[in-house]
Amino acid sequence: MSYRAVWRLMAAILCLIAAAPLSTAIAQVAQDGPGAPTSLSMTLPKSASTLPAQSWISSTAVDLRFQVEAAAGSVIPQVEIEPSNVPFTGQPNFSGPSLKASGTASVSVTGLVNRQTYHWQARTADAADNASHWTQFSSTKAAADIGVDQDPPSRPTIASSTNPNQSRWYNTRVEALRWRATDALSGIKGYSFVVAQGARQSPPGSTTADTSVRLVKLGDGAWFFAVRSEDKAGNWSPTATFRLRLDRHPAKLSWLSPNRITFNPYRGPTKLQFKVSKNAGVTLQLYRVGAKQPVASFAFPHLKAGRVATLEWSGKDKHGKAYPAGYYFFSASAIDRAFNVTKANLGGIDYTPEQPHISATGQVLYASDGKHIFVSLSRQTLYAYEGTKLLLQTFVTTGNPNLPTPAGHFSVIGKYHPYEFVSPWPLGSVYWYPPSWSQFAMLFKEGGYFLHDAPWRGAFGPGTDGAGQPGTNYGGTHGCINIPSSPMTFLYGWAQVGTVVDVVP
Repeated sequence: MSYRAVWRLMAAILCLIAAAPLSTAIAQVAQDGPGAPTSLSMTLPKSASTLPAQSWISSTAVDLRFQVEAAAGSVIPQVEIEPSNVPFTGQPNFSGPSLKASGTASVSVTGLVNRQTYHWQARTADAADNASHWTQFSSTKAAADIGVDQDPPSRPTIASSTNPNQSRWYNTRVEALRWRATDALSGIKGYSFVVAQGARQSPPGSTTADTSVRLVKLGDGAWFFAVRSEDKAGNWSPTATFRLRLDRHPAKLSWLSPNRITFNPYRGPTKLQFKVSKNAGVTLQLYRVGAKQPVASFAFPHLKAGRVATLEWSGKDKHGKAYPAGYYFFSASAIDRAFNVTKANLGGIDYTPEQPHISATGQVLYASDGKHIFVSLSRQTLYAYEGTKLLLQTFVTTGNPNLPTPAGHFSVIGKYHPYEFVSPWPLGSVYWYPPSWSQFAMLFKEGGYFLHDAPWRGAFGPGTDGAGQPGTNYGGTHGCINIPSSPMTFLYGWAQVGTVVDVVP
């Protein structure tokens, strides 16, 4: 066809169009339908808050909203919502109330399924079933527009690098904790935690993205750290708890024996006592001043608070040999349940290993014994010792067989110079005696038993304690111990109230 022919054909077509009736043009517009929705959004029922794309909800219902135009009569908002892995069919499955004017349309969608994601699109239709084009909510084809997650997150797991064992006590000043939870669908939004001394505390609703904390101001006692997680759909996990046991006060050791004692191992072991203010394991090591190694160790692994503990030390090594003389002390260490450590030096011992000496009457003497008087009834002899040193030995006369001198362990309880003896027996008694003076007298037993000189007696020693008239040279005494004048003078000046007097067979 020639160029001129083409132009003739186009001109004819334009003339036909210009001559068409106006009603035909209007009908053609009506067949095009209403305008497509704009400004698509999502909210939860009865909520004004808009949900962003790819949101997770715990509800099985959602309100879908969008803007519509109703220029030529009322329109019906329509929605097609499908699982995100199902393609759109182009057929609506939910509709909202019709609108007579342009504005915001709302379509309530129900029956959503847990663990399912969805995509959706919207359109409008008029009374003549003319429908607009579909408008998809998301421009990203592969992404889900919304998902339903009604499953709570996992209960958080909690661990502590400073207090790892919940059944143990610690003396830490800073408590470090960390936690973690998982959620297979919507994922973890955050965590809420609380610290309190009551168990099973419920954490508040506000969340944090933190997964660790350092606590620096907790006092002694049992504390509970409680945490729960929230997923992005608003589901809360069960609460997890972690117990912190804190004890930062060391035990106190109290020494109950004298702070310093003198000890001779040849006399036998010594016993010492102490106590601790709280349950603890206590170890005591005994050192000689200047030595680097202890000579003995005493362990009390589980000593209860306030209970008196007794330790016994023989003063000898495993071979039975005495240690060197010197000053010894205990180095004590107490460790409580939280491993607080108490260290202290306790209990001084002046250690003087002295071999015993056997007295003339068979008694055991030690150099540190001090003053000691022995009277042998069988030998009618008195011995005065200063430690193991014999200072005086003299014959004496003791009670006659009818008024014997009592044997036993006594001490000087009174000293008199001079002293008058008055008979407790009446005149006419075989035991009566006239008032008699002695220069020196020392009472050693209540009831009138004295050590004293006897100016009326001229004989002392074996045989003078016979059954004759008391007070005669060969008649024993009324129970006292008669001593020659010179030895008695020495004894009176030497002995003190409290000096031991042993009367032995």
